Amino acid sequence: MHKSLGMLCVAVGALSFACSSSPTESVGNGAAAATQDAQADWSGFPDYQQCLVGVQLFYPARFDAHVPSARNWATGSCASEGACHIWIDDIPDPDVWERIANDGSEPPSTYDLIVFPETSANPWGHIASVDHVDANGDVYVMDDNYNSDERRAWKPHTVWRAAYGWYHLRALPKDTGAPPQPPPPQSAWCPNNGLYCGGDYIQGDANTLYRCSGHALAIEASCSNGCQVQPDGYDDYCR
Repeated sequence: MHKSLGMLCVAVGALSFACSSSPTESVGNGAAAATQDAQADWSGFPDYQQCLVGVQLFYPARFDAHVPSARNWATGSCASEGACHIWIDDIPDPDVWERIANDGSEPPSTYDLIVFPETSANPWGHIASVDHVDANGDVYVMDDNYNSDERRAWKPHTVWRAAYGWYHLRALPKDTGAPPQPPPPQSAWCPNNGLYCGGDYIQGDANTLYRCSGHALAIEASCSNGCQVQPDGYDDYCR
């Protein structure tokens, strides 16, 4: 949606779970994981879902980006409808998503879709969305069903095993190494729906791009090369 005319407008932590697109499959031991306060906006992340269904609902609603369904038969040790299929064979659209293997060449960025492999105890694998990478290189994610209760995680947390890799939305900038800014307070007000640089009809950092939806403000991206203010009627954007 656009600004209206005028003023109106990686090594990862400790955890065990299972996850698929099927609501009947949920096993895990609920092992503790390190948690940290969110550094991204997860207000639209769904609750009461399996992990794969959670991201399948979140990315289209937030970024208009499709996450494919997992096939209903096994591939090797990846079980039917397992989240592991999203890395193995049900690959997201490469025109929308950049596929980045977990080979040490590049860390994940905020809002990357991260896929964890299956194990002998969890043949479905796991899938989540990246919140941030801390100074130690630990990856913190937001997800559903990480402790087998089909609930959204109460805080971003680490995962005990290494990921296959992650998918980066090509429409978003990559993190520069500095932690992303925390989301603005939920009470933050803004004009009509659209994308705004801080200071363009809204309060905020001039190098941050914000999304206005229903007069509520949320951080869209941190702009490493600055945020470009556009004329009324057009969305602002990261340079």
